[in-house]
Amino acid sequence: MMQSHPAPPSAHAVYISLQVIAAPAPYQAYRLPIRHFPVAEKDIPPVKWFWEKLVAALNGSQGLSSQVFLQLTQYEGGSQRFAKFGLSWMPVLGLGVWPDRPPPAPWTRDEFRRVIPGKERLRPLANQVLQVTGDAAGARAEMLDLGSVLEFLTADSANVLLERARKVLLPGIKDASYRAYSMYVPLLEGKTVAGSSAEQLGTWLCGAPVYIRESFEDEGVLIVTKVPLEQTLRTMGGQLESEHEWRVPCNLPGR
Repeated sequence: MMQSHPAPPSAHAVYISLQVIAAPAPYQAYRLPIRHFPVAEKDIPPVKWFWEKLVAALNGSQGLSSQVFLQLTQYEGGSQRFAKFGLSWMPVLGLGVWPDRPPPAPWTRDEFRRVIPGKERLRPLANQVLQVTGDAAGARAEMLDLGSVLEFLTADSANVLLERARKVLLPGIKDASYRAYSMYVPLLEGKTVAGSSAEQLGTWLCGAPVYIRESFEDEGVLIVTKVPLEQTLRTMGGQLESEHEWRVPCNLPGR
């Protein structure tokens, strides 16, 4: 049987860099650097192209499906953008929780005292997250430039995924005002992944083999996967530039 090979990139191809970052085996983690959020207009097409192709490849080869969430508190413009398109996405409101940080709680008097007016901000009272139960691909494409998108690739239903998340995240939340949300979603960053054991990470991922999040904390897109990505990246035309970096050509329309 003849094997198909990716077409060679043109001389004007756009490339993305995918950096290998620390993760406990058998998990792998990668960072797709973003210059800043919201994403610059010229940088949006390659990021969208890569995200969509990666999700399609993994869902197809691993029998997974996507569960998309939007973290609107990432960027001040998120709520306004969402208001224009949100009805078709059939959103459900939940709470994002950092599993390795103190649980969500109201501000304290000490926090008010420590903040320097005009120089510092109080932490968000709640990391509100919306589950997209309608047009998930459309929501991802529309909100990606704002740094709001969080996506699980999983063989489980959304109900199973979120019930696992509730069992993991809710017990640590003591304040009653934060215990009434309909769902809880884990928020991970690179240092969370690097500092965890494989067992911890699997629990925080709620059994999902792939987690992709636009991460302000990491200044880029964080990818955590139990599915080795090397073959997928090669199929997409990627090349391992060094021990810690892949270079992937983006075959964008019109190029």
